[in-house]
Order: sequence, then structure tokens, then C-alpha cells
Amino acid sequence: MGNNCTKSTEIKCPSDYDQESFNKILRLFDRLDTTGDFAIDNNEMNNHEVDTIAEQHNIEKMNNLIIKKDHQKTIHEQQIVNIQREAEEKLKADLRNTYDVNQLCIDTINNEIAELEKMSNEEKRNSLKKTISGHKTNIGFWDFFKYMKDRINKFTF
Repeated sequence: MGNNCTKSTEIKCPSDYDQESFNKILRLFDRLDTTGDFAIDNNEMNNHEVDTIAEQHNIEKMNNLIIKKDHQKTIHEQQIVNIQREAEEKLKADLRNTYDVNQLCIDTINNEIAELEKMSNEEKRNSLKKTISGHKTNIGFWDFFKYMKDRINKFTF
């Protein structure tokens, strides 16, 4: 190449490449290959155009890396959003379940209170006796004391 432009006819543009772009590459290579040996050696590399190509190559490489990292960031942001949404849905389901369980307990307790209120006085006394002393026939003082020590101030006699 170099000063021997007749050799350029030996190089043909690939069929799947733009002819105009190929011609630009061919002219640039011809300018850089000052010896005409179809190779750019170290001496020929000491050239402003090569420096420009190298600089643009490095900048393009870095810009491609930025694009790749930005894309990864976007994917990670979406993953975070998905995880947050899934966690929120799970938390809501767990809270709803806990709410339902608590409501069921409240309903059960209210039913038990209603049953206690329906008990006769004799049934209430027997229930209290069983609560305080278990299956003993009488309520002993110390069993009564343990039961009443934290409750005495709730009653007005």
C-alpha cells in the first residue's frame, strides 16, 4: 500500500460490508502503511491518526462498559422493586393471617365469656373452685392466697 496504490486492487470489500466505509478504512490503512508492505509496524504506529484511533478505541471501550453497568443497574433496580413488592405482599398476607387469627381468638374468648355469663351460680362456684384448687374437695388458704394476691384490688366488697 503506502505509495503503491496498485496493490489496493487486490483487496476487495466483503459482500456483507458497506463499500463506502470499506474505502475509508482502505485509505486510512494506506496512509498509515507508509512502507507499502500491507502491515503497520511500530515505526508507522508513531502517528497522530493512530493515536486518535487508540484514544477513540479506549473511550468507546469505556463507554460500552458504562452502558453495560447502567444496564446492570437497571436490572438490579427492577429486581429490588420486585423483591420489595414480593416482600410487601408476603408481609400483608402474614399480617392478614395474624389479624384473622387474633379475631378468631377474640371471637372464641367472647363466646366463652357469654357461656360463663349463662352459667348458674353453682356452676360459677364449681368453676372457681376447680380453677383455684384443681380437683381438691376444699379450697385451702394458700391456694386461695395465690389466686387472690394479684386480683384482690379488682373487687369491691
